[in-house]
Amino acid sequence: MNENFIESGQISKPSLMDTLLNTNSISAEYGLSLSEKDTLMLINAGRESIAAQDRIEFGKSATVKIIDKFMQSAYITQDIYADTIASLIEIFYEAKEESMDILTDDEVIDIMFYYFENESGGVIEVLQNRDMEELCRRVRYAAMGIDNGDNSFLSGGDADE
Repeated sequence: MNENFIESGQISKPSLMDTLLNTNSISAEYGLSLSEKDTLMLINAGRESIAAQDRIEFGKSATVKIIDKFMQSAYITQDIYADTIASLIEIFYEAKEESMDILTDDEVIDIMFYYFENESGGVIEVLQNRDMEELCRRVRYAAMGIDNGDNSFLSGGDADE
């Protein structure tokens, strides 16, 4: 029985790979594309990040959502595209865990994109170690009823600008 489950889990891999490769039709407009090798790397990055945070994923892959959003970035070029997406996947799952799942996937991705474009200047380390840490801290404080200043991000705030 377990072998069938593992095998059926492998069946979904080509489907996700196809979905990731299909993002190339839109990302080409931004001069970006993923190779099969890139997509395998991103699938593995997603699985590793999910496992590291002891999470499971249902529905549309967060990887696809991240690609759909970040392909528009002024800071991502072809030579760093796949590696940047892999880093963003890791940051996404860390943020989901550290923010106690209060924000939806789409909200986290929108906020990440806002910070990436407007606050961190496209620098992954700044996004991860300053911006997203601060966001998660503010979300936790808001959930505990602690007033920690501006929590407008919870209702759309700056992330929608």
